[in-house]
Amino acid sequence: MIDFSTSDEFFTVQVSSNREFKEIELLLLSRAIPFSSKNGYWQKIFYIPLHQEDYTKQEISIYLEENEDWPPMISKQKIQVFGFSWINVWLSIALGGFHWFTTRIDLRSIWLAQGRFTADKILNGDWWRLATSLTLHVDDAHLLSNMVGLIVFAGGVNTFVGMGVSWLLILIAAALGNLLNAVFYQVGHDAIGASTAVFAAVGIISIFGIRNYYHKRQFKGRYLVPFMAGFGLFAMLGTNPQTDVTAHLFGFLSGATVGILFLPFSNHRYLRSHTIQLVSLIIFCLGIYTCWNLALK
Repeated sequence: MIDFSTSDEFFTVQVSSNREFKEIELLLLSRAIPFSSKNGYWQKIFYIPLHQEDYTKQEISIYLEENEDWPPMISKQKIQVFGFSWINVWLSIALGGFHWFTTRIDLRSIWLAQGRFTADKILNGDWWRLATSLTLHVDDAHLLSNMVGLIVFAGGVNTFVGMGVSWLLILIAAALGNLLNAVFYQVGHDAIGASTAVFAAVGIISIFGIRNYYHKRQFKGRYLVPFMAGFGLFAMLGTNPQTDVTAHLFGFLSGATVGILFLPFSNHRYLRSHTIQLVSLIIFCLGIYTCWNLALK
């Protein structure tokens, strides 16, 4: 808080904190305004010649107006980055149950042969592998890492579009990422795992994050920060040479593409209805079931 007063000898400016004292001191020095000061525990005052009163008030007013919203209170913004849903947990548990089932049946080799990602077979018409390969895993560690990733990043997508629509978008983006990976390799590439879906979710979050930044004044000029953060996650978590790096990359890019295409609908008032969310979740489950049904036939 800054107070002005005038005596017979001086025009005085009184501030209430050390921070304000330093700011006004620097302002007066930068404007070549002569002054003396007292920076005590109870009083923090600047004494300025009377003929400088109008000029000093003008400069201080301009300074206060220009710095009214600085620094931006980013830490106080109500930005939810994780939308917890039991649906995420149960679907991840279902993925774990499916892994347990497929690793203990006598016909596991058939399920792997018919459901895994195989580039040339996908390009020759086995399109269901785009989805079935997401549900198969090499071992328990592979499964656990993808379960955690889906719970976390699907929760991020939930924040923007709801629990049902989020899973449907992730499935579409992951299938598109697998298709791009098949086109990239053409032949001689097999893979399994839900990591493509994990990075598809990261890509979707990145795009919706850009939209949020765009509509918040304190983030002006930093709209691409969410996308760069998402790409940083890919660089940290998805570039292990022992993993399918191209699947992770295409998953991320496909997620970003799906996010861009879905942006016009993301704020629609019908999107949050329970009916839309439930129908989307049913379509997601039916999509996985249909793909496996085709694979095993």
